[in-house]
Amino acid sequence: MNKQKIYKERKDHNLSMPPGDLKRSPDESFFKETLVFIDETFLEKLSQFFGNGRYLKFDKINLDSDYVRDMLAFLLFDEANNFKRWKNEFKELFKGDRIVMIYGSAIVNYSRANDIDLMILRKKERHSKVNGVIAEKQKVLPKKIHLIELSQDEFLKNLEEKQNSIMNIVKTAIILYGQFKYMELIKNVKSI
Repeated sequence: MNKQKIYKERKDHNLSMPPGDLKRSPDESFFKETLVFIDETFLEKLSQFFGNGRYLKFDKINLDSDYVRDMLAFLLFDEANNFKRWKNEFKELFKGDRIVMIYGSAIVNYSRANDIDLMILRKKERHSKVNGVIAEKQKVLPKKIHLIELSQDEFLKNLEEKQNSIMNIVKTAIILYGQFKYMELIKNVKSI
């Protein structure tokens, strides 16, 4: 059989057809360093039609790879861009080695939220400037700011010990600033 690659014609009805062989299978470039993310809800719905509601879930990501860490940091950065209000509000907190995260009800529905939950990860000692910035923001924001400030070592220790509160924050937080630093920080954590 002829192994020549077929590329789609420029027509509106076939924009999603990837290049491949005559059987329309993806070409070899698809399998090199390709990340595929499938939403778990979509997988659950799909499994109702195929497999009687049973499916395997693989969620092990190789954080040893620079490529994977950079890709995930980019996705975190892209996600943070959906929260520009909070990025602008708390940009003064991102200095030096800090990682700034927002989590909780304020990112889901601000009008129903009781407070604004922030976590700042720092390399070493606390910075009094952080408290000053928070105090200034508190004067203009109608909701109380709840701040957790941890050193990166304290954060990693809590992750290794699987502290419920920290685990929930990690699973739901938006990394406003320091996405690449965050990926470097968690690359050696065994499981989250």
